[in-house]
Amino acid sequence: MRFNWITFKNFRGYGDYETKLELNKRETRLILGENGSGKTTFIDAIIWCLYGRSESPVEEVVNRYTKKDCKVEVNFDIGSDNYSVIRYRAHTEQGNKLYIFKDKGNISRRTTNDTQDLILEIIQIHYSAMVAIILCSSELYVPFLRSKVTDRLKIIESVLSMREIQEYYEVVREMRKPLIEKLAELSLSKEKTNSEIAANQKSIEEYKENIKRKLVELKEQKERLADEIGGLRADLDEAAKIDYQKEMQSNKLYDEINELNEQVLADMRREEKQLVDLAPFTEQIDDAKSQLRTLEVIDVEEELQLARKKKENDKKNQEINLEILKLSNGIVQLKDIPKMIALQEQEIEKLSKEIDKINAHIERCITCGQPVTAEFSKELISKKQVQISIFKAGIFENAKRIEEGERKNKEIKEQIEKLNLSKLPSVKSDYTEDYLTNLDKSREKLYSQIKLFENTVKEKQELNSHIRSRIKLLKSKLKELPEKSKYDIDYLERIKDIAADQERKIREREEEINLINERAKSIYDKKFIAGLETRIRILKKSLDDMMADVEVKRNEDSYYEVLQQLFSNKSSGIKKYLIEKMLVLFNEKVNFYLPFFFEEDISIIFDKDLNETITVDKTYQVSFKSFSSGEKTRFELAIALSLFALVKTFFSAAINLLAFDEILDQNLDKKGIQAMLEIIDSLATENSILVISHRDELKEYFGNQIAIMKDKNRFSKLAG
Repeated sequence: MRFNWITFKNFRGYGDYETKLELNKRETRLILGENGSGKTTFIDAIIWCLYGRSESPVEEVVNRYTKKDCKVEVNFDIGSDNYSVIRYRAHTEQGNKLYIFKDKGNISRRTTNDTQDLILEIIQIHYSAMVAIILCSSELYVPFLRSKVTDRLKIIESVLSMREIQEYYEVVREMRKPLIEKLAELSLSKEKTNSEIAANQKSIEEYKENIKRKLVELKEQKERLADEIGGLRADLDEAAKIDYQKEMQSNKLYDEINELNEQVLADMRREEKQLVDLAPFTEQIDDAKSQLRTLEVIDVEEELQLARKKKENDKKNQEINLEILKLSNGIVQLKDIPKMIALQEQEIEKLSKEIDKINAHIERCITCGQPVTAEFSKELISKKQVQISIFKAGIFENAKRIEEGERKNKEIKEQIEKLNLSKLPSVKSDYTEDYLTNLDKSREKLYSQIKLFENTVKEKQELNSHIRSRIKLLKSKLKELPEKSKYDIDYLERIKDIAADQERKIREREEEINLINERAKSIYDKKFIAGLETRIRILKKSLDDMMADVEVKRNEDSYYEVLQQLFSNKSSGIKKYLIEKMLVLFNEKVNFYLPFFFEEDISIIFDKDLNETITVDKTYQVSFKSFSSGEKTRFELAIALSLFALVKTFFSAAINLLAFDEILDQNLDKKGIQAMLEIIDSLATENSILVISHRDELKEYFGNQIAIMKDKNRFSKLAG
């Protein structure tokens, strides 16, 4: 898909006049203007025109002052075909219509939704993928690493053009749905039948168990009542033998001594809470000493030399990699030319056969069989020979293009090989210059910490010693408890009333035993049990028929399940297999660009589920969230450039547009901006690059500039 141009009227901040921007120029253009002037509108208009989607509500795409006649047109080529998509909003004549033209012929479908589907079929790039591929923006759209895994998958699927696989999956799922519903219905019926059988069996078991339980309960009640009567009679006998005065005096003495001991124990607990745990302080001392031992064995001078050597070698290799990138972008794509030659040879063969056929029937039309003059046939032969000459000339030109392209590619590859051989060896350094120069300060800090912790431990040890002395003194005040009466004071004071109450309870329990003997004589209904057993036999027959139907349906569903797995997103599906193969190239591209933005050795690998693993210095794994805002922007730029490279790989270098929306304005430092400018310069030889900014200081880096401003009516316009 190669963009040619975009025009719009009454779109966002632009008024009722046509604004046009060429999109097929192989150069870098700086779109400059103040905030809110309408710089990003060009990219937003492309996305809205093709997909009907915008980050703002759909009503807000219409200019807020004119409030009508919004129109956007995007023109692009796919292969040898030219297309134009025109989308209207609140238009006086067209309303909210959507059209698509192929080679100036209207191929739109009956409804807007059907026309939108046709557009997606033609461009074959998902919305999320298009945004990720052509637009690097910190505000307008969610970048790749900050998007959900499902949205990342949509982008990669669109790069690989997997729409047909998803359609097969949807078709199989719809075909399987009635079977699944029927199996669910049978499963529900089976569960209901099993539940009813179980309920009836449970009713029989519960009824029998209930009868047995009631008899057991009655027996247990009789035994319990008999035991209670025996206990009550024993209590009456024991109460008659109690020495009231002696037992009361024993309880009083026990309570007095116990109260004193409780007070002493409470004081001891308060003292124990003041004891200081020395373990954290000793652990801090050990940790500081361990760090100090580590620092003392470092050879500062030697490590400083290694760190500086690593920095010099990495800088030189980065310059070589940039030169390799520039050379790689100059490699000529030749794979489509042999196909063109083959087509031209087929046309020559076809025309030659037609000439032979005309010569064999010189006075008769080879198409309709009607008589013709020899002069007419000779004129027709002459025209076809001219066409053959044109095709032969085309074959010669294409062969010449292949020869020149191969020669150029060979020269470029030889230069790249020389550059690769000129790379400096990698130097391993475990420490940075800043770390090594500040090493003495770190040692002094650790000496101070150890001394402070040791003094603190000494103070806390003295405090604990005083507290333990006070606890020992309190412990000496505890007294041994005397033997307590087995009868509490309340019982002793009410002993006479208790005896009368126990005699009453004995009479009541004897009456209850007589009632239990009457209730235990009969409880069993045989007719109730027989009715439940008949119902169970009927339900089991129905269940057998149901299970046979389930077996048939399950066998049929198993075939659809295999197909659904094949076309699904699961690890066993076709999608995951293709994505795994493509991820090797994707990871390679991302890690090729990262050294342009980071001095540290940073790599990122995406697994088959598109979850990332970021590694620093080939050792430490860190999360994306741990990086600063500027570092996150550098990651996203490397990924955006890699996605752009992938699309050009999988779509024969068709995508020709790449926009950077205020990326150079807020999150990148001077080094990051310089790296991006060098990469942008290398990409502009084959693509149309738009850099959107509000910083005037960037003007010196770009020869081609487009200024956006607001006129006196507050409409956005191209200046000049």
